[in-house]
Formats: sequence, structure tokens, C-alpha cells
Amino acid sequence: MTEKLTLSHERVDDIPLLIGLEQRLGLPELLDRYLGNHGLRQGLSNGVRAITWMAFIASEGDHRKSTVQEWAERHQQTLERLVRQPIRTVEFKMIAWALSCGG
Repeated sequence: MTEKLTLSHERVDDIPLLIGLEQRLGLPELLDRYLGNHGLRQGLSNGVRAITWMAFIASEGDHRKSTVQEWAERHQQTLERLVRQPIRTVEFKMIAWALSCGG
């Protein structure tokens, strides 16, 4: 019996460098302390969402919040490996609101 092999690819560009630097600086933990996390929220912490958004801004040269979710969908496998957590791209749909409200 032959198994069907499915391959996928993503361009990673500068994303590993940007997120790696942010992690090395301890930004996710720092931002989690400052922004806090809503007790009922599931998924990524505010710190991880914030560094992902900052990587998007630096990588794409685009600060529009409306395009973060699409970018996260295109780079989902890369982002999941870098932050070592499953990513639901819908978490980036309301990223500005969540960061401004601290949860």
C-alpha cells in the first residue's frame, strides 16, 4: 500500500530572525507582565501576539491591523514552530483591540 505524501512550503523571509530576537530579549514575558492576560482567553498570550504583530510590521513594512490575520495564515507553520504553540489565525483579527485593552 502506498501512502500519499503531501508537501507544503512557506517563505520564511526574516520572520525567524525577528521573532528570535524578540524572544531573546524576553519581550513576550515583559509584555505579558505589562499587558496582562484575560483569565478566560485561550490560545496565545498577549506577549506572543504582540511580538508576532511586531514581526509582521518589521517584515512587511505594514502597520495596518487589517492585514495581520492574512499574513499569519500564510506563515502559520513557521509561526507555530517559532512560538512553539498552535496558532489560531483568528487571534490576529482583533489584535489591536486586545492589545489596547490589555486582554
